[in-house]
Amino acid sequence: MRILLALGAVALLGGIAAAIAFWAGADQGAPIAFALGGCLVAIVVPVGVSQLGNWGVPGDEPPLAWWRQH
Repeated sequence: MRILLALGAVALLGGIAAAIAFWAGADQGAPIAFALGGCLVAIVVPVGVSQLGNWGVPGDEPPLAWWRQH
């Protein structure tokens, strides 16, 4: 799970960097940003869908004083 989140973060940061490079004038930035955005969607959607299956399971809610522990 951590590996998928790391890949998603790398794809997000790479997509943002490529979009900035395109905005700055590099013509190859747009296709790279589009490809990294597609990779990000391909990584995040399955992870999000698997997390949706955990909603409503008894005992998965955070304790009332969760914010004090962190």
